[in-house]
Amino acid sequence: MSGVIFSSELRSDNNTRYKVELFGDDYNGLPKVEIIGGTGNTFYINKDWRDFLQVGQDLFLYTSSSTQSANVTGIFSNGITTQITTDQSYSATYTHIGSSDIVSNQFKPTFNPRLVDLKTEWKGEGDEILGSIKSSSTSVTYANNDRYFDRFFEQYQITQDNKLKLLVYRYTTDWELDWAGIIVMDLVQWSNIDKPRPYTFKAIDGLDALKKYEYTQTTLSVNKIQSNIFEILDILGLKQFWSASDAYIRESIEYSSRVLEATTTTDDSPIDYTYIPDNMFIGDTNENPTQYLSYYDALKGLMDLFSCRIYHADGVYWIQQVRNFDATTIKYREYIKDGTYTDDTYTHQKSVGNSGSENLNILAGGTFGYFAGAYRTRILAKQHIEGKLTFGSGLFVFGTGVTQSISANIGTIKSDGVGHIRVGMRVRLGNFKFANYSTNIDLEIYSGNRYIKGVGNAPQLEGKWYDDPNSTNRKWTKIVKNTSGDTYVFFDTPVINFEADNMIVKVSATYNGPIDTGVAFYIDNVQVLFPELTSDDENTMTLEVVNPSGFYTKEVELDPLIIVDSEIGTSTIAKIQIDENYNNTQSFSLVESTTWDCDFDTYPPLSPARVMEAMSLQTKPVEKIMSTIVGDYYPYQSLAYNDKVYVFSGCTRDYGMDEVSGEWFEQISARTGVAIKRIKDIIDPNDIDINNGEVAENTYKIYRGIEELTPMLNSSDTYTVFQKNRVIEDGGVFEGVDFIEEFFPDNYVVQQINIPPYEGNRIYQGDILSVINSNNNNETDYFEVTEDVPIGAEAIPVVQKETTYPISEGDIPVFKKGEVTESNKVRADLFQMKGNALPPTTESGGGGDYFKNGEFMFYGRHIYWRDQNGDYHTLQGNTHHPD
Repeated sequence: MSGVIFSSELRSDNNTRYKVELFGDDYNGLPKVEIIGGTGNTFYINKDWRDFLQVGQDLFLYTSSSTQSANVTGIFSNGITTQITTDQSYSATYTHIGSSDIVSNQFKPTFNPRLVDLKTEWKGEGDEILGSIKSSSTSVTYANNDRYFDRFFEQYQITQDNKLKLLVYRYTTDWELDWAGIIVMDLVQWSNIDKPRPYTFKAIDGLDALKKYEYTQTTLSVNKIQSNIFEILDILGLKQFWSASDAYIRESIEYSSRVLEATTTTDDSPIDYTYIPDNMFIGDTNENPTQYLSYYDALKGLMDLFSCRIYHADGVYWIQQVRNFDATTIKYREYIKDGTYTDDTYTHQKSVGNSGSENLNILAGGTFGYFAGAYRTRILAKQHIEGKLTFGSGLFVFGTGVTQSISANIGTIKSDGVGHIRVGMRVRLGNFKFANYSTNIDLEIYSGNRYIKGVGNAPQLEGKWYDDPNSTNRKWTKIVKNTSGDTYVFFDTPVINFEADNMIVKVSATYNGPIDTGVAFYIDNVQVLFPELTSDDENTMTLEVVNPSGFYTKEVELDPLIIVDSEIGTSTIAKIQIDENYNNTQSFSLVESTTWDCDFDTYPPLSPARVMEAMSLQTKPVEKIMSTIVGDYYPYQSLAYNDKVYVFSGCTRDYGMDEVSGEWFEQISARTGVAIKRIKDIIDPNDIDINNGEVAENTYKIYRGIEELTPMLNSSDTYTVFQKNRVIEDGGVFEGVDFIEEFFPDNYVVQQINIPPYEGNRIYQGDILSVINSNNNNETDYFEVTEDVPIGAEAIPVVQKETTYPISEGDIPVFKKGEVTESNKVRADLFQMKGNALPPTTESGGGGDYFKNGEFMFYGRHIYWRDQNGDYHTLQGNTHHPD
């Protein structure tokens, strides 16, 4: 039961036709109205309802327990009450009268109130440049001069927010949808004046309303990102207003997965070949039932993955990146309601000026300003914490058919729907000469009644968790044939949403084939990766980009992504996957995706890409303009003005005046040179599966003051090892391990800082170096350099020192703040001596010979310096005194 209640037209100043329709999901004409009396065949109801009635229509008469169909034969109203004459006799048992439930028998009139004003506003939450959801609202003002308007308003003022829809159409060669939204009745306003009384209705596009709904799923699955987006938009109940061939979503993401770099082009949609598990939309798993994110946060999370923003304009949902506007045309993929898409391009720039040749005119009185340039962009990245167990021995699969097994207890397993267990192994051929033979590899994982079991007949592609005390079949079986050659076998369990103690992992192998006493297969490198949860906040780290072009004031803190950018081969399910057979004839196959081509100097995962994208858009102060333009403009277009291109931040379209007022910011895309300068992977490199076929670079080159240095190598020993080495080097025998470990269990000794071959010449005796922990940016300790460091050196000699924490590979050496500042050139308006240092003289009051070559100072009326040959010089007044 639905239909159009109001339909009104508006012509703009440039004669563009717009039609606004008010649509009721439950509109069926005359509502169910109380009967106040009657006589004969006539029923009386309060108020004037003539506009909702016609002779010949069918109505329902209601008793307390039944209905009776009645056909209208006459209608009269005195303006206070309405008399409805039907073919049924009046009875006091009838309590209400209203429209028939049979749609074909309903009379649903459409009214045409006069349109006074029509405006749509686009805005958003959060950062003006990086905000992911640009929601919109449309305000329509009607002149109420009719009784039907009063009856409508009385009927709907207490309706649910999603029952009334507002639709805006634009006429070109036919009526085309321009905007669709949901009327919020508590935002309706009217003036306290006599008729014609203006009523202003406000409708929202529904994106903000998604905050009220949880992303609830009865089963957790892995879906295309585009499927998730379609499902979220379905919640709004607006899809019915698009025809089967209408453009529904236009997506223009410029990122592409490197998994598909050989088989895809810009014609292909990343959201169509990228998959994400529903587990990513779980908010609080400690709640019962499980607490999910809101649909709004889910949509925002999907947009943040690709640094996109979504908004509704010109009858389409646009998914765009700000970077799209740095070229004159934008390539997009156009989806229709069934989820299929085509590709096309459009020219986005609209010229602005008042010479007469531009697309848009600009009104006087606008204002220019700036968004501050970014000094630093940062994101808190989720860290996957997992345990790993490597079996010390493998299996010899003998041709006698006797089952061989290895097992281990991996302890307590706990995950809240985002982790799973991965068991991997290498299988190599033995020395058999038979033509055909194989081995069954059985995996058992169990703890009490909880166990994994293969689905279907062996070989089984997938397993399923069970909780059953009576089952005796608790195996998951895969088969390796000799024709496969040397290969790798992986078992990836479904996600774990339980906790189990003393979990046992058992791998067994049984030979199938002609009997022989030799070895048919060797199974080794057996590893188990399993999730662990920490009880604190140490499972996060910060990724950052520092502005490469200058120093500004703005620090941008980005929300964490909903995924984990973990290495391939780890056991987390909190990652996105790619259909590796997209665009070819092979069957659907999901693989993990880590790096993306985002047109930066490197191929980053999505979390670093988010930080890099944020910096690339604001490497300098971003000019903004606040003004009003006249002409036909939508937010998916840009303004070409003053030799710059401006992208909308927020704006309001006045349909009647053909004016758009708002704020636009300058589009810049400085992607060259923008890179993560310090990042260590969010898992321990030792936890990476060695058999996954991909080698990843875990630590990028670092420039932090000593620009020639890459992250250092391991540079400390425990106190025990230090003492042992010292004694052995002196020719002695070391027997005090237990004694020293008892009294110095946590101390480490540093004698030198080990580095890759040094390429510079900037570290000198007496310099003070800090060592920064690569995981948390904290200073581990600082050290004094004992000798100048020559080119090619692989160690920096320092004063021997005990430290509480080790100096590990990947830690960062920098000049200690407040001790040394190093630069190729120093330029300043003023140098100031603090007066704390003594002059380099031997007489009373001097500091003696302590200058290093190249150092100088001002002291009193003197200038002292020591040249590169080690000779001292003094200037007093205009007299030079070489010493």
